[in-house]
Amino acid sequence: MRDDVSAQRMRTIYCHEWQRPETVLQIMRFRKRILVDRYGWNLRVAGDLERDEFDTDEALHCAIFEGSEIKACFRLSRTDFPYLAREQFGHLATNKPYPQSSAVWEISRLAVAEDRRPFETVLYTYSAIFHFARSRGAASLVAFADLAKERLVTRIGIVTDLLGPPTEIGKDRYGRPIIVVAGELPLRLQGGPRFEKLLTYIDRTEIDDAAAIFGRARIPA
Repeated sequence: MRDDVSAQRMRTIYCHEWQRPETVLQIMRFRKRILVDRYGWNLRVAGDLERDEFDTDEALHCAIFEGSEIKACFRLSRTDFPYLAREQFGHLATNKPYPQSSAVWEISRLAVAEDRRPFETVLYTYSAIFHFARSRGAASLVAFADLAKERLVTRIGIVTDLLGPPTEIGKDRYGRPIIVVAGELPLRLQGGPRFEKLLTYIDRTEIDDAAAIFGRARIPA
């Protein structure tokens, strides 16, 4: 029998910081705990928050909750605005340039709690990513990820068009090399049984999409 916490329904929230400031503060605390404290990434920290210059009014945040507890989060930035991968890691795109379009969104600051069901949480997270992309009529997504995450997205049925080869971008706080690869996830290339199964995970959550109702990102560029 599942315990009381795990029996609670999952909830997926999409919002801008100016819409739900307390939710985004929770996300930034979670990002610091997972990305900085656990993974050892050298990121900008203010107190118990991880925040950078791409956490703008235009940035859209997503958090997946189980009860009151965050299980995963990510940030979405439209690529016709400055975004993390292109501005700070332009050298990763050697096969072709990073996209710059209102129809393409960057995924960044993806973090997942490593608790009793981490792989299931990953499935909820990527389902939420593609639900968002479809709901906004996105043509593609772009991100950079470490090699383990790149293998994982292939395993769950996501097709990636790599923008360049794996590259070391530095070391973490523990001296371990960070090797990442930049890639694009064109919506037209996604499909097949594993991908279609992945999409069903969003249907198991309650969706709270404040940005779809009031978000500036709905205004055509």
